[in-house]
Amino acid sequence: RRALDLNLPAAWRWWRHKFGRKIGLEPAGSNIRLHQHQQRERRRRKRTRRTPATSAEEQRMRRKIEDTDQTPDLLHGQEADPFDPTLKTKGHVSTTPTVIEVDWYLNKHLGITAADLGNETMSLQGRIIKFYTTCDGPAIAERPTILFLSLVHGNEVMGLLALLQTARLIMLDKPAEYENQAPCLIFMPFVNIDAYTLNVESLKSGGPACRRTNLRETFDCDDGFSRDNPASCEPRAVGGVDLNRNHPFDWYKPPGFYLNEWENMADCYQECGSTYHGKEPWSEPESRAVRNVVLRYNVTAAISFHSRHNMLQRPLLIHPYTSLRSFRSMPLEDRQRFRDWSRKMNRDGYYVTGTAYEAIEYTAGGSTIDWMYSLGIAAFVIETVPPCGDRQSTDMDRWCVDIDDEKIWKEMLRHGEAGEELAKLASASSSSISMPSFAPTTTQPTGDWSAWDPSDCYGWDCDTQDRSASIVYVILALIVTIGLPCILCILLKSLQSEQRAHYTSPPEQNDLELEEEDNQQEEQIELGNIT
Repeated sequence: RRALDLNLPAAWRWWRHKFGRKIGLEPAGSNIRLHQHQQRERRRRKRTRRTPATSAEEQRMRRKIEDTDQTPDLLHGQEADPFDPTLKTKGHVSTTPTVIEVDWYLNKHLGITAADLGNETMSLQGRIIKFYTTCDGPAIAERPTILFLSLVHGNEVMGLLALLQTARLIMLDKPAEYENQAPCLIFMPFVNIDAYTLNVESLKSGGPACRRTNLRETFDCDDGFSRDNPASCEPRAVGGVDLNRNHPFDWYKPPGFYLNEWENMADCYQECGSTYHGKEPWSEPESRAVRNVVLRYNVTAAISFHSRHNMLQRPLLIHPYTSLRSFRSMPLEDRQRFRDWSRKMNRDGYYVTGTAYEAIEYTAGGSTIDWMYSLGIAAFVIETVPPCGDRQSTDMDRWCVDIDDEKIWKEMLRHGEAGEELAKLASASSSSISMPSFAPTTTQPTGDWSAWDPSDCYGWDCDTQDRSASIVYVILALIVTIGLPCILCILLKSLQSEQRAHYTSPPEQNDLELEEEDNQQEEQIELGNIT
């Protein structure tokens, strides 16, 4: 019977379990053993599920690193930091690093512990979404934690490079007592790991790399590109869900809102749109992975690194809200905190700061940072600008494949400094009395608009009111700056006229005096001629 349990196919074991008792083959209690075996088989298949294009290569590279403790060829033998942009050598890592290279750098080189939550941090195609933490142990859930995310969109590689620079600066500059006093750090570099892997493979083979959403292909968006080449740039949307629109906060349409009023919001409700927000909040495993990490640890501050071109050609530092909610609806303490931290992270004026609408007149419901803020987390978005000039024709410009790597790393160094500054601000805040409005909530946000007042402003209406107030201030400033000089000019002219009136005699007296002076001068001239 034991031999049959080990050697017969699963179908025969199931048949014997189902009908074996009637014919005497199935002993009592063996259904428990069969159930346990089936559970183990399911877990094993789920862990080893990979796409055919990448499973062999990834397993080979992982076996090479874990078994022989060697680094990939690109990093092997380098004593200096391969991600240091100040080095003049040619030992830099490519600006499109693979998952294995990033894992080696964060785990082996910087010494940040790699972790995952098993099935709770697994992508749609079965890849484990790793995160790297500076703390471990049972008390980690109680310590304040700062979270850094990148590649929420699979084609925004500059955000990944900015995260790596942040990790490098923080880990190299930390003091000796950092481990016991400072907050924990969690780096989650590959949120949309499936799309990034697809883009990198397509880029290496000479193809496009424009996949932004995750790889869910359940929608009928096929027009010749979707199934054959999901990383193509034309069309940009080939199905999939935008992971930065899949969180519950403001995921639902606000009351009184019509889709034709706001183009980028209307696209969220189209299944084939490039910013489709999914069938329901947290419908995608990648967004649930971010949720599980945030809820597992005591996250108090966060930065999500993105990358995009914009008309200003300047990087953006965005704080909540990214949705249509008015910034004035936020508690005053929180508004002051966001503005103050933004100024400190932007001391040199490098970023355009504010809400999403204040920065670039753009809104997005269901975003990651808005949901984090509903939990009391001071969350920011840094939108890097690829240093490829002002080309905005295709999404391929996000990768900067024809730009010197050293220039790209130096551009990303400034974003790493902003991330390091946030870590310092969060450390100082956690050591002092925190503001009540930033305290994490114990209940999950509903993400609805139940407290929404239809008469209240949102989006462009709020912006119009804010602009009207600013116009009043501008008019007052013009009155002060232009009116005061005019008043001073009038006063000076009146004083000059008074002085002239004081020193000027009546006209008749002046004429007599002039005649006498003329007569005296003529007499003197005559006397002079005689002499």
